Amino acid sequence: MPSLLTSESIREPKFTNYTSPLPLTKVRFSPEANVARGLQVFAVGNSSGGIGIWNATNGGLAGQLWTCSNVSYTAVGAAPVAALSFSSVVVAGVGRAVVCLNPATLVRATVCVGGPVVAVAASKQRAAAALADGGVASVDVATATAEHTTAARVDAAAPTALQWRGTHEVVVATDAGRLVVVDLRAAAPALHLQDLRNPDVGINCVAVHPSSHTTIATGCEDGSVKVWDLRSAAKEPEVQVFEVHSSDGRLRALE
Repeated sequence: MPSLLTSESIREPKFTNYTSPLPLTKVRFSPEANVARGLQVFAVGNSSGGIGIWNATNGGLAGQLWTCSNVSYTAVGAAPVAALSFSSVVVAGVGRAVVCLNPATLVRATVCVGGPVVAVAASKQRAAAALADGGVASVDVATATAEHTTAARVDAAAPTALQWRGTHEVVVATDAGRLVVVDLRAAAPALHLQDLRNPDVGINCVAVHPSSHTTIATGCEDGSVKVWDLRSAAKEPEVQVFEVHSSDGRLRALE
């Protein structure tokens, strides 16, 4: 298993520290940030169901520390923000609802999806949510209406994360080490995938390559990163494993 991290490669970066009065549960950058001009926007979710929008700037100067300022704070629910995604809007999973928040106008819409939300993923037009009962729901971001909710579990194991794979498919990760590719237009999951060499390692997070949707990365319970090649998924996916943490270092997020 190749290693990506050695003691010689560890460096202390420059950073600016800001504190919140409440524990933060999630943070996501806007994909529309202008890094070349030194402007970025990010959203944070906290343990009391609040979402904060922040601006960050470094004047476009390489090596310059970023200066951050809180633009707004919006209470979107009573439960902790369990999931957060940022596209044209901020999408949050709070309790049994998906919340869509416009970061510019702070107009928000809440869509009940039937079960506790474990993970969310947003595109410019749609949001998808993995539910604790194993279902998957999709929401039209523009109209803030539920489009589709799977009638049954997509896998016997508990879902941990999901990401969009193209326009109509989402990839759901499970704590049993499986990936499930779900076509939201179909009645049943399209593909159930597992690394048969390491079948019992749970997956905590998943990312789909932005231009090659057959390439998927997962962060696992044993601290490893797996890169999946789904071009051979009809037989068995090719999986390359990278050890980036010790055995007790669990990967919780991947973008």
